[in-house]
Amino acid sequence: MIVAILLVKNEADVIGLNLRHLIAQGVDHVIVADNLSTDDTHDILEAAADVLPVTVVYDDEIGYFQSRKMTNLAAMAGEMGATWCLPVDADEIWFSPFGTVAHVLEVSTAAVERAQAWEMIPQPSDNLSQVSPLKRIRHRAAQPKTMRKVAFRWQPGAVIAQGNHEVSVPGERHDGSL
Repeated sequence: MIVAILLVKNEADVIGLNLRHLIAQGVDHVIVADNLSTDDTHDILEAAADVLPVTVVYDDEIGYFQSRKMTNLAAMAGEMGATWCLPVDADEIWFSPFGTVAHVLEVSTAAVERAQAWEMIPQPSDNLSQVSPLKRIRHRAAQPKTMRKVAFRWQPGAVIAQGNHEVSVPGERHDGSL
């Protein structure tokens, strides 16, 4: 079972699209912690949880302790039976040129799959009537970011690093499929 985990705050412009995208990529369940959003994020999450396999938790701690909070969400995923955990930022769209994210993880023999990250750059030609920046911004930087994101096989004691760029689990790390 693949469980995506997100820590969000004021992501109304992207969260609904991203949740639907993750499910379409074969993610079995999504756990989202809403950290004191003041926009419509809360309502969007509640509506999504009514129709998608989404669990919403409320994080009322003001501090931005992403590593600890994401590690706790990963532990929740493990309690749900996750075999893979996918730490995601609300403004990230996960995909693979080799099939769905689920397919890539199902055939992987690694403990960690590292995803290449690309920065999307707004352009004057972007269709400003498109509300979601995930759909509106189409131009990609010429080179990928140097830091990758990770998906990992769940195991007790896993600790996700700040920024979701690494996780402390033993085993092989694989680059290039996501």
